[in-house]
Amino acid sequence: MDGGPWFQPAREDLADVAARLRARVPAPALFVPKPWAPWDPDLAARIAALEAPAPVRAGLLLWDDALGESHTLSQGLPGATGAYWHGIMHRREGDLENAGYWFRRVGAHPAFPAVHGAALRIAAAAEAQGNGWAGQRRADLEAAARWDPPRFADWCGATRGSTGPHPVLERIQVAEIEILLQYCQEHGETGD
Repeated sequence: MDGGPWFQPAREDLADVAARLRARVPAPALFVPKPWAPWDPDLAARIAALEAPAPVRAGLLLWDDALGESHTLSQGLPGATGAYWHGIMHRREGDLENAGYWFRRVGAHPAFPAVHGAALRIAAAAEAQGNGWAGQRRADLEAAARWDPPRFADWCGATRGSTGPHPVLERIQVAEIEILLQYCQEHGETGD
């Protein structure tokens, strides 16, 4: 097993939202097609109305593919966490150059070690099932010894033009979102 769930909601309303998002089939795509629309518009409205810190709502909206709404929130967040959500949003929209700009502004986020560990477990689990590509990613992650969001964006970008889902990358993406959500839940209104 590759771990997870990584986000442990402290409130029932957040737990209900997270359960709905975890039940998505298929998993959130690496790139959200335009025009952007939430995967579940009713859920996006519920998330927007939650009495939860802005960083938590930004992440939940991003998980629901509500990129515009997530962008509005993340743009107003100061510090590394706001930049991290902002970078993930631009990666999911497919603007990898802009994502890289925001990832550079993050610096070394406190959530990076947990994301790195989750990515290693996910890649190793896929490798154990015979996925050679995942084995190469696992080796890359081990060699880097840290989470590198621009490198992950490059891996996602390399899938453009290919067909079908990319389950290893999609699972890492969900882990990254969940881990950052957990961090934000623990750190309040700014997420820092």
